[in-house]
Parts: sequence; structure tokens; C-alpha cells
Amino acid sequence: MDSETAAALKELKEHTRNRREEWSIFLGAGATAALGYPTMVALVNELKSSLDLSKPEDDLISKVISALAEACARTGRSLNIEEVLRDLYQLVDMLEGKPTLTITYGGGLLVDSRVANTAIQKIKDLCKTRYEQPPAGTALVDFLAYWMSAYRVLQIFTTNWDMAVEFACDEIQASGKYDVRLCDGFKGYQALVFNAGLYSEKLPDEHLEDIRLVNLYKLHGSVEWHLRSTPGPGRNIRCSTPGVDDGVMIFPTPRKHGEILGPPYLELHRLLADSLERTSRYVLAVGTSFPDEHINTVIASALRQSTFNLFVVNPNLSKSEVETKLSIPSPRIHNPIRLDFKQFVKELTKRT
Repeated sequence: MDSETAAALKELKEHTRNRREEWSIFLGAGATAALGYPTMVALVNELKSSLDLSKPEDDLISKVISALAEACARTGRSLNIEEVLRDLYQLVDMLEGKPTLTITYGGGLLVDSRVANTAIQKIKDLCKTRYEQPPAGTALVDFLAYWMSAYRVLQIFTTNWDMAVEFACDEIQASGKYDVRLCDGFKGYQALVFNAGLYSEKLPDEHLEDIRLVNLYKLHGSVEWHLRSTPGPGRNIRCSTPGVDDGVMIFPTPRKHGEILGPPYLELHRLLADSLERTSRYVLAVGTSFPDEHINTVIASALRQSTFNLFVVNPNLSKSEVETKLSIPSPRIHNPIRLDFKQFVKELTKRT
């Protein structure tokens, strides 16, 4: 660990000793990757290995990947699943509402709306399968237990679709160390329904020191969320259109920003803004490269307050790069802790 990172880590630890101040934790894809989930780049390779080129939708995916890979090679960057989905959605937009229209793609493949939509669904199904698995290792359990040792209420925001936080909370609960109450915004038994008001409920039995409340805000949805007109098993987002039953995850596509304006994402985004601008003095952003403008805008707004502090854990970002991504230079952006998530947790929880 270099001296600048060591100093940044020491500074973070010193600030966490102030128990009177509220923290919000933001978990990005870097934290997810450390738990065994694929990155957006790794998903492309997994997708390629699953293709059956005798199927037109798989042949289409293969041709899209090949064309994009050539462009990426010229610029020296890695292809990610976002770019594959972007091109497929562009095809869908051209074909939508035109059932008899076909497009010749990649030197002879005839593509209609069914083929393009089936290709997109294949990618969504792969994501769902890969991200609904339990996390590997104990890094997230150790990380959450560290914060629970000092704070009775944790505010965790994430754009990740996986169930890592839920699994980690279950493991801490099962260990008997803390009585964990996880609030993810859903209420019910088998058919749970989203209700943002749940986040404002107070801890019961305040005299019980072992209770820990984890408020989890999944800003881009989750592998187990469903958009339904009639609530069914699992976690349900209500829809007024009869007969609707779809998975609910915001994918990194050109349609992402429009989807964010719909329920429940607009409400979750408002809760993020309230937490950062009114409640939390500190934000710890772990494993994010700040790719989402709608989230960056909220963080930048909070940084204009003289009492706000942003700590960043990312092995690949400098302070100036963070400032560029947030479009705001600020002394309240602390030098990034340039460690991966596992190494960061190891250093954070090390006894001194």
C-alpha cells in the first residue's frame, strides 16, 4: 500500500470514530466483482461461450459482439455488455411496430423484431442467473459487521442487481452477533409490495443494543423484483396495466435514463438525494467509477455543503479523476483509497 493510500485509509478511520454523524454507503460494481459476480466486461465472454449459432438470435449476438470488438480493439478498450445491449436496442427501436420489416445484419443475417427482442432477453436471463447467486467469501460480511460495531442504522445505496447485501445480513443474523433488521422497501409475506414509507420507520425496542437496522436502496432494481399488475410470489412493483408480469432491472442501455423516471426508481432516487443533502454528513463510495450522471448530480449537489465529505474506495481513480466525473472540484472529496474491495476490508478491519 502506497503512503497516500495509507494516509487516506487512516483519515477514513478517524472520521468513522465520530459516532454522532450519519454515514451513507454506496456500493458499486467493484465491490460486486470482489464477491465473485461478473463485471460488465466479463459478462461478454460468458455470453459468447453460451451462444448456439444455429439460432438466429444467438447468431445476431455473435455478430454484434464481433463488430463491437473490432471497434474496441482500435481504441484499446475492453468491450462490455452495455455496448452489446445498446446496439441490440437500436435494432429494436428501428423494428418496433413494424412486424413485417427485416434488416440484413452482418453480411446476410435477416433480423426482425422477434429475433432482436429474443437476443436481448437472452442477455437479461444470463444476468439474472449470474447475479442471483450467493456472494463468495466473507468480505462483505466483514465490512458490514465493521459498520454495525459502531452504528445501529446503516444506509446502503447500490446500483448492483445482486443479492449480496441480503445474503451478508442473513449471515450476520445467523451468527448471533447482531439482531439484523433489513429493510429493502418491500412489505408482506409471500407477495411483497414496494412501499417507500418503510424506510422512515424507526427502530423498535431502542433499548436493545444488539439490534441493527440496514436500509437497503437498490437504485437500479434487483434480480428478484417483478413489475406486476397483480402481486405474486416475490417482490412486486405495482403496475396498472392489466396482465403485466416482467422482471425489473434497469440495464445499462440507451433506455436507462427514461426507466429511472418511473416507479419505484424515482422515489428511490429522491431518497438518495434526501440522505445525501439533508441527513448524511459522510458518504463512502466503494467500487464505483461514477458512471451514472443522475447519481453524480446528487453527489455534486451534496458536495456544495460545507459539512459534507466524500470518501472513495477505488484502485483506479485519483482525486482529480473523481472531481472530473462529478464536475466539481472540492476539498471535501478526500483522496481515494486505492485498494480493491477485499484488500480495503482487510485493512479497514485490521486491529491496530
